Amino acid sequence: MSFPFLSASVSSSASSSGSKSQSQSGSGVLSNSSTNAGSSSSSEAVTVTFSPDPVITGYSVPAGSSTIKRSVVATVKPKSATDSITIVTSGEDRVDIVNVHADSSSGKITFDVKGKSATPSNQPSGDTTIQAKSNGTVVGSVNAIVIVPSTQQHELVGQPKVTNEAALAPNGQSTALRSTGDQNVKITIFDQFGKALDSIYDGSKVVVETWTGKDEQPAGILLDGPIEHPTGNLNSGVILDETQVSVNFNYKIVMTPAEIVEWRNFTYFIPGIHINNLVANPNLKKIFAKGVQHLTVQGHSVTPSFLRDMETAKINVPPSWYTVTDTAQ
Repeated sequence: MSFPFLSASVSSSASSSGSKSQSQSGSGVLSNSSTNAGSSSSSEAVTVTFSPDPVITGYSVPAGSSTIKRSVVATVKPKSATDSITIVTSGEDRVDIVNVHADSSSGKITFDVKGKSATPSNQPSGDTTIQAKSNGTVVGSVNAIVIVPSTQQHELVGQPKVTNEAALAPNGQSTALRSTGDQNVKITIFDQFGKALDSIYDGSKVVVETWTGKDEQPAGILLDGPIEHPTGNLNSGVILDETQVSVNFNYKIVMTPAEIVEWRNFTYFIPGIHINNLVANPNLKKIFAKGVQHLTVQGHSVTPSFLRDMETAKINVPPSWYTVTDTAQ
């Protein structure tokens, strides 16, 4: 009896009456676009504090089209001094300050910080400062750190999972069989300081894989593109990468409900060739895939690359017939 291989795949803001806006005035300096609405009391020193502190931001590649930003709130005391405050940058020119809005009724100034070049790895506290100035005098400051994806590590999640599925064909004259091997790989991305990547880089389909040195049977298992399975979501530096091999076969026999349950439990053996999963079919070429996976996160390349080796074995279950290894290169 011949059981031909049919397919194999892998998924490796309204303002108040006391508010005003500010605009950029070159070299990272932001100045008031309206005249001061009030002044501080001569008996009370003006201070400004920032949240968060420090300000951690980033950027995608190319930086000019990046939408990554960190929202910041500056709190001014006394509130009456709010309209005298300008927000500027000092030190290395690594960030842009945008979307500045000041509200003198609350004493709050909100703005976004966008990165444009990475803070060096030997400057973990940052080499850029955001300052608040009142009539030219610095009355508050906060460090700005631009992080970028830098390195990665891989870890297999649990054991390989193999499953059998069966369903009667729509014509009621055959049974559609499927055998699948799954293994998730947990990929953790770190910044240039060796810390798990900040959530500012979170998103869907922002981790992209490309492959070199591919050796696979059949062709088309290792595909370039964003990691999409099981969810495709990067969450605080962590993404799951699902590897999967599936074999489908149209079995020219109408299996009974009891036999379908047995097939799903690996206790039904196809007569003649005595196999309880399609990968064990002696008439099917061995399925395998090997290649070097290279990753980018929001356009940033991360190292090292990993050699992925996906193997199947022509054995009945148990044991598992599917294994995956990832080896740093």
